[in-house]
Amino acid sequence: MIVDELEVALDRLIRDAKRRDTIAAVLIATSFFMFGIVALLLLDVIVVPDTIKGSLIMAILLLIWIFMAIGIYFLVSQPLPKTFRIVADSSGVVGVINNRKFTNEKIYVPESSFRNLPPNVAIKANLEVVRPPESEVARFRGVDRELAEALAVASILKAKYLITQKKIGNKVNGVKIVNPNKIL
Repeated sequence: MIVDELEVALDRLIRDAKRRDTIAAVLIATSFFMFGIVALLLLDVIVVPDTIKGSLIMAILLLIWIFMAIGIYFLVSQPLPKTFRIVADSSGVVGVINNRKFTNEKIYVPESSFRNLPPNVAIKANLEVVRPPESEVARFRGVDRELAEALAVASILKAKYLITQKKIGNKVNGVKIVNPNKIL
């Protein structure tokens, strides 16, 4: 991720965590309240006919168990940030691997970029080769063939970033062009 967008992602993650904690607190508090109702039913403070008393208590205990389980699950689970798609040409993949960044992230590369990669770099990276259609590549004829294919792949996958060491600008077709050194 770009350093500027890290704060936005963390804010979104904190907001999701607060929402999950609030839901967990409401579910757990509701189960304790329902347990109090069961206690009042058993002590005959709340008068219910004996024919439905047992069934009512069992149904409430089942609801308590379900609410408590869901609440505890929400409390101990953590929301994960949404992943984003990264497209790179051969120079971008080499830069990312040399900087030891995104070693576990999947990096989408066009077929021509994959052919240009050194074998030792291709083995280290988690790559997925994508073949863009010629009609999409033709839209980006202003740059060299490999970069045009990478831009076509990025636009097809609706990727957020294209990593390359070539200088062509900041943004093309809604895709941010970044240098491997500027990636977090």
